[in-house]
Amino acid sequence: MSRKIFAIGGGRELEIYSEMFQLSGIKNPHVLLVPHAVPLNKQQPNYDRMYNRFLYMDSGCKIELLKSDTLADLKKTREMLSSSDIIYVSEGNTVDMIQTWKKYGFDEMLKEEWQKEKLLCGTSAGALCWFQSFSTNNEGILNTAEGLNFIDAHLTVHGQEKGAYEFAKQAILENNRLGILLTNGAAIEIVDDKYRIITSNEDYNSPFYSNKEKSCGIISYFQDNKYYENKTYDTTDFKKLEKSLVHKQ
Repeated sequence: MSRKIFAIGGGRELEIYSEMFQLSGIKNPHVLLVPHAVPLNKQQPNYDRMYNRFLYMDSGCKIELLKSDTLADLKKTREMLSSSDIIYVSEGNTVDMIQTWKKYGFDEMLKEEWQKEKLLCGTSAGALCWFQSFSTNNEGILNTAEGLNFIDAHLTVHGQEKGAYEFAKQAILENNRLGILLTNGAAIEIVDDKYRIITSNEDYNSPFYSNKEKSCGIISYFQDNKYYENKTYDTTDFKKLEKSLVHKQ
């Protein structure tokens, strides 16, 4: 059985979502939208935006909304999870969302679905939540927080933003952890213990390497107090997600 996660660093690139649908392996997948990173009164508008986006793509998918006030109904929640092919978590406040999930045991339900080969995916908060730890940005104040630990790594999204790259390096040094950084327009596909980076044609003003960069993903770690990273724009083949000697910066 293959456990699959598709984490998007940010942006609205349709080719990234197309890749997500392909990874599901289902022709007309049933997508369960989980917008719990935003307040309840914003969850329906969140659903409407995603519905219109997927409709525009002519993806053929069915989209269903799981609001946070449904979580108390365990039977209905499990039924909605069970009938889905893709569980998509949207952007917002990751820390608050995880607290809500743990209150109702929804985190454990998600883990069960992941182990049943359901595709877990999302953007921003919906990408961060699956990892052991992640970088947060609260009105410009950067910090680290603990995720669900489905993937043993530290994730940073919106990696093109000011300070994100430097803070991610410090976080993986302090926690002795594999680091993954995704800019807007980049995603990481993880199937069991292997990964590949998918990017769009989006570019941005980069805080590292040069003034103008294409969307990218960075896998990094510290070993013997030396920093190593592999910056990737797009990969076809899957690689093992582990610390290995890559070019040093």
